[in-house]
Amino acid sequence: MSANFHRYLGATEQALWLRDRATPLHFVLMAQVTGAIQIESLRNALDRLQQSHLLLQVRIALDRHQTPYFSPALAPIPMRVLSRQDACQWQSEAMQELCQPFDWTKAPLMRVVLLQGLQVSELLLVCQHTIADGLSAVHLLKELLFLLSNSEISL
Repeated sequence: MSANFHRYLGATEQALWLRDRATPLHFVLMAQVTGAIQIESLRNALDRLQQSHLLLQVRIALDRHQTPYFSPALAPIPMRVLSRQDACQWQSEAMQELCQPFDWTKAPLMRVVLLQGLQVSELLLVCQHTIADGLSAVHLLKELLFLLSNSEISL
């Protein structure tokens, strides 16, 4: 991404951003995976995913007229790793993530939680609604799972 990159939020993005300022507007998607996910592989997959999607490399800034725009601020996608305790744990972790708003002035506007188990693991993808809707987040999650299962393939 160019150091000079910036793009003003579109009308829908701006409406979502304004709504988020009043009441946090982010969401969680969950994927259940058979077996354990290697933490280093997940970190590499997240880095590769972020490199291929500009909106995973931005924060929201305000110009001198207080108009919001996407501004480059590359930081790694945050990843929290926990030991999986039971089949319902992902629900309480999702609730915890929904209670933790994003700071839109800091990148990225996405984070991941891995509930690591030997037989089954859950991967929670948390997105701020200004950068993704449900369908685009499903595609991000699908791409992330593809990257995890095909770590030698580059996009």
